[in-house]
Amino acid sequence: MINPNNIYPAILSLLLLTLNSCQKNQPEEIKNQNTEKPQETQVVIEVKYDDLGYDKGLFTKDDKPFTGTSIRNHSNGKIGARYQFVDGIFDGIIEEWYENGQRSAYKMYKEGLRHGITTYWDETGKPTKQVLYENDEEVEVKTGDQIPEDLGI
Repeated sequence: MINPNNIYPAILSLLLLTLNSCQKNQPEEIKNQNTEKPQETQVVIEVKYDDLGYDKGLFTKDDKPFTGTSIRNHSNGKIGARYQFVDGIFDGIIEEWYENGQRSAYKMYKEGLRHGITTYWDETGKPTKQVLYENDEEVEVKTGDQIPEDLGI
């Protein structure tokens, strides 16, 4: 019999896997879905994290709230983090890696708040903690053997 306590995390994991797959296959240009105006093409922007500014609580690029993806590298050249922003705030997936290339964190944000599953790993690749957030509030915390083996990330 299925444990009701496991249904919600399982559904969220499946949703996370689906969203992550869609993002990896996202085209360079995204069509604006606003049907009231003629369709416009928007270029997806990816910039270095150090090239962003920070003003009045917003991340900026060219003095405007930044929308796009930002990358931060370790001193050895390997990727250290990838952040997604909408209108100057975290919105989407934030991924972080150790200098050895091993993933250290995978976080989901919605409109600047932690929302969804956040997972942390140690430097060997073993998951150490998984937290489910709703509107920046911890809903459920898993550690050790409570963390599912297949995270779908």
